[in-house]
Amino acid sequence: MAKPLKFKIKDYDFISRKFPKYYNLLFPNASMHGNEVWINIKGQEDYDQLLDKLCLELGDALDDDGELNEDGLRLEAAWDYADREGVPFGEK
Repeated sequence: MAKPLKFKIKDYDFISRKFPKYYNLLFPNASMHGNEVWINIKGQEDYDQLLDKLCLELGDALDDDGELNEDGLRLEAAWDYADREGVPFGEK
């Protein structure tokens, strides 16, 4: 099984408020682990789908100059944290 995405609780809450369509993709596979919300990833296909949808959300979070707005920057930072290296499920 692939490693989970590990979001900070405050970032997961932010996504639920600011990016509800993306949150709806995460929610069915979410579980609490301490101060993080883990999103179970079954394999590369699941990961790629979440990454593709993230890119679409970021594309909608551009300002008039084509730069990420404040919400887009926070979403990008939340993803970077969640997708950091970790121990895959079942290996710990």
